[in-house]
Amino acid sequence: MKKIIKAFSIILFSALLMILFNSNTTSAIYDSSKNTIGISVSKESVKVTVKYQRGFDVGTATYFWCPVASNTVDELQNPSDCKPLTLSEEEMLKPLENNYVTNSEYSNLDFISESPANNADSNITSYTFTISKDKDPVLNQINNLIDRGYREFVVFAQANFCAKRYVNGDGTVGGCQFYDSIKSAKISTNIVNIENDHFGFDAETDDSGINDMMDKISGIVKETVLPIIWVVLGLFLVVKGAMLGVQIVKSADEPQVRQEKVGALKWLIIGVAIAYASTGVVTVVMNFFDGTFGGK
Repeated sequence: MKKIIKAFSIILFSALLMILFNSNTTSAIYDSSKNTIGISVSKESVKVTVKYQRGFDVGTATYFWCPVASNTVDELQNPSDCKPLTLSEEEMLKPLENNYVTNSEYSNLDFISESPANNADSNITSYTFTISKDKDPVLNQINNLIDRGYREFVVFAQANFCAKRYVNGDGTVGGCQFYDSIKSAKISTNIVNIENDHFGFDAETDDSGINDMMDKISGIVKETVLPIIWVVLGLFLVVKGAMLGVQIVKSADEPQVRQEKVGALKWLIIGVAIAYASTGVVTVVMNFFDGTFGGK
């Protein structure tokens, strides 16, 4: 019996150590999946939402109106698939490109984060850029394009995200040193039936406030609340399990009491296991909301 109690104690202690090590908040690191882009169009404007950790390149912050003719929507997977379309022997309509930063209300800002890496990586920055009708190459000539036979378009938006920044000797950030691969998002639209208001973004919501709030809530739950719950469960299992183990040893001469204590120990382990598993449900729910409001 003593060997069983000793082995059980070692298992409990090992489980506690695993929980403690796993619950330590890991240092924030660059995660390319947290860099996302979405696009939406209406009769009055184009909106592009960019979420990033360390920043993105303004020079490559472009969006494209790609006419759909001989190609199908499914064949247009990225901006490089856009092909010039011949209207007649004299004229040609090329893919229409525009920079969503320089033509928006944030044209004077720099989008390389100056925050320390841990802060930048843990707190996602979100901007929604609005390009008004008069600055867009398609919206400002919809009727003309329709008269010339163009109706179906695929609209792409792209961003080149910063993966590594220059860090000066005093710890300040001096710009981006290395950019990740370009990411893009697309949306299909018919300019004849284009909506007056914006509909949902592709992989984004146009409310950056909701994005930021959900990021903060998700971070608190995953990095603070759940680790505390795991530690508490581990401590409870160790303390209560040790107490029951001692009671089982003391009741060696009382079979009925001993059986009750063994049963209590069994249900303790089952209960803690269920409680621990339930935290996985919380993680699933938080991941669901991350996806709904723009997360990964």
